Amino acid sequence: STPYILLLVLNGVTCLAIVGVTWRHREGNPAALSLTFCWTAAMVWVFGYAFYLGSSQFAAKWFWLSFTYIGIAFFPLGTLWVVLSYTGRNDLGARRQLIGGMSVPVVLLLFIWTNPLHELFMSDMRLEMTSAGFALLTGQREIGFWVVYGYGYLIVAATLTIGVQALLSASGVFRRQIGLLVLSSAPLLVANLLYLFDASPLAGFDLSP
Repeated sequence: STPYILLLVLNGVTCLAIVGVTWRHREGNPAALSLTFCWTAAMVWVFGYAFYLGSSQFAAKWFWLSFTYIGIAFFPLGTLWVVLSYTGRNDLGARRQLIGGMSVPVVLLLFIWTNPLHELFMSDMRLEMTSAGFALLTGQREIGFWVVYGYGYLIVAATLTIGVQALLSASGVFRRQIGLLVLSSAPLLVANLLYLFDASPLAGFDLSP
């Protein structure tokens, strides 16, 4: 598992570097601010998953998995913000809606973090060694698990709809940029769907980060 953990760490460092660049250019640049938010969420997701895989004890695994969900919960909103910025829809009303929308992942995170009390996110949790040599937390996915991911995919669907609409109406360099944004989401979506439906090449392993 060590090579993949190192790859995740490298990916996280890349995210950190991008965050540094976009943050420095945030003044008067709404797109840079949205990119900073999006890549920060990605960085939390990647680093959290790396520490999750590198942990060996149940308590540590659960802590880092819960930490990882901070990135997972906010990343879809980040991508929506990026697309709104690039398509010229990042007005005051849209920003207020985004800020309001951030309350939903906060509630979902509180639900996840309190799972040991109610087990409505995942039940019968245990450590299990996979055939690929990874020790992972496994258990029964409950209704809360599907609510969390269902919310994420609703945001993704809205993001792709706005992106495709902009792609069809744009031209030139702007059209290529929007097209790249839309196409770049495909590998992530495929990897995540394979994980959700237990079809990942590495059993129980999320290739998304």
